[in-house]
Amino acid sequence: MENNLAKKEEKEMHLNKYIQTNFPGLTLKPNLTSQWSTSIHLKLAKGFYPFKEESDELNPDYFHTVYHQAISLFHDLFSADEEIILVTNSYRYKNDRRKFATRIFRQ
Repeated sequence: MENNLAKKEEKEMHLNKYIQTNFPGLTLKPNLTSQWSTSIHLKLAKGFYPFKEESDELNPDYFHTVYHQAISLFHDLFSADEEIILVTNSYRYKNDRRKFATRIFRQ
């Protein structure tokens, strides 16, 4: 178990160095795109909404459209041999006691 922890810490150290080298001044925290001058925010499924009108029912057309637009963009932007680092952030409600951290996934 200690060996796995040491490997994880070593990977995190390499990733932090990579981020500092390639994205100086970038801090992994919410609203990441506003910190860095080189960013793009895309509005997917324009004109669709996650919920059906005047209802709590999910709108499958919205999610279908978002999924297909995101997949198309992904395939247009990245090739199979490129390394991708995905950063996610989980938001929590004010009274939620669970702690969420920024997560980093590397392919």
